Amino acid sequence: MERIAIMDLGSNSVRLVIIEINENNSYRIVNEVKEMARLSEGMGVDSKIKPEALSRTLKTLKLFKRLCDASNISYTMAVATAAVRKAQNQKEVLEAIKSETGISFEVITGEKEAELGFRGVESTLSISSGYVMDIGGGSTEITRFDECRIQNSISMPFGAVTLTEMFLDKDKSPQKKLDELEKYLLKQYKNVPWIKERKAGSTLVGLGGTIRTLSKMDRLRKGYSLDLTHNYRMNSDTLEELYNSMKLLGLEERINLPGMSRDRADIIVAGCCAVNMLAKVLNAGSFVASGSGIREGLFYEYFLSKYKDLPYKNISDMSIDNMLKLYNANLVHARQVQRIALKLYDQLSPIHGLKPEYRQLLEWAALVHDVGIVVDFYNRDEHTFYIITNAKLNGLTHREILLMGLAASKFSGEKLKKHYMKHRDIITNEDYLAVKKLISILQISDKLDRSKSGVIRSISCSISSKSIIMYTEKSGGDGELEIAEARKHLPGFKKVFGRDLQIV
Repeated sequence: MERIAIMDLGSNSVRLVIIEINENNSYRIVNEVKEMARLSEGMGVDSKIKPEALSRTLKTLKLFKRLCDASNISYTMAVATAAVRKAQNQKEVLEAIKSETGISFEVITGEKEAELGFRGVESTLSISSGYVMDIGGGSTEITRFDECRIQNSISMPFGAVTLTEMFLDKDKSPQKKLDELEKYLLKQYKNVPWIKERKAGSTLVGLGGTIRTLSKMDRLRKGYSLDLTHNYRMNSDTLEELYNSMKLLGLEERINLPGMSRDRADIIVAGCCAVNMLAKVLNAGSFVASGSGIREGLFYEYFLSKYKDLPYKNISDMSIDNMLKLYNANLVHARQVQRIALKLYDQLSPIHGLKPEYRQLLEWAALVHDVGIVVDFYNRDEHTFYIITNAKLNGLTHREILLMGLAASKFSGEKLKKHYMKHRDIITNEDYLAVKKLISILQISDKLDRSKSGVIRSISCSISSKSIIMYTEKSGGDGELEIAEARKHLPGFKKVFGRDLQIV
């Protein structure tokens, strides 16, 4: 096992994340800390980090170092971005940090910052083309990517803090100042040829604290039923609405907006304006909030270079495999249930009438159907659903996470209906009916490996107009326990599929 520490010294905040990598190559965040040190505050035209800002930052970094020392860190990555990158007194700042904390920071270029932000997105979202915007306190990185490859990138010399200092008041700003800010941003974006010559309807992925705040605000005002930031989706009209709802408010009024972070309320208008104006220039079709950025980019760069031989087809498979290992799932049983479930799904295709996407959901759900047992055997269905819908499953949409969670939990009756009613803002009635069929298939498939010994090697189904006969192929046993347990779910199968099922 190893623990790595990743520190990100930004213009607005300082962040530390500690990630544990286990012997089975599973990984998880075990600690995360953020402080709003405002390192770039007051840098002004002389581009020097001021003593007060440095003092705040040193105090924070000393605390971070104590946490690292207590956490048995085996490897540390520490990067500094825009504020230190632009500082005329960069050398003195880095020497002071090294002298007082023992931490050596690497000052990364704007191009490297854009690349790491993209790596964080590429490793956690299934989006093959579009734009990435990482808005920090002192810089904004924009990347155009296609077929999961960077095509263009630029680091622009402004962020939420610097834009606020350049154009706005920390309290209420008059419309004239807002107009000047918008005009400035439009000019900056349109001066970049590959931004100006954009493809209308593209996806814009947003990173950073401004984005996370906007995502939370929108979820709360809409009563969104999942508390997930990563892969939360909005459109350009929503960004415009959020900007208009806050731009003329005073500081205290902004602080009281649902979802607003008190530490970010004084710079959120400038940050939101920057996002909104870019979405307008790009004529973006959708906006996706990413919970992954530079720190995740650094982690995956390290992890994937060290563990090159991991057999993952895509980021979703990698994420689900990581969940199975973290929760000590019985992998042999999980894959046996998956094999039987997919065989049953395929052989029932003439009567279930489900779209191909539901097969993928069943494939995932079958693997993770038992993760809740790590908490409690008797309530494992509820724990399974909670774990799936609260873990950060990379590459999956919120709808896919919900449907996989419902299928894996094997809820039935009123319990399933209750969850469907709660999440009707994300899943449809068609999804609800499809999940009922997936659950029935998964219930029977799970029981066909009741002893977790793989005694039922395979199945084959004979389908008639009124009934179905399932023939079981056995290996090393009579399979009577499995068949008897599976038969308990035959009434539920008939209710969902409208046909009798015999298991022999």
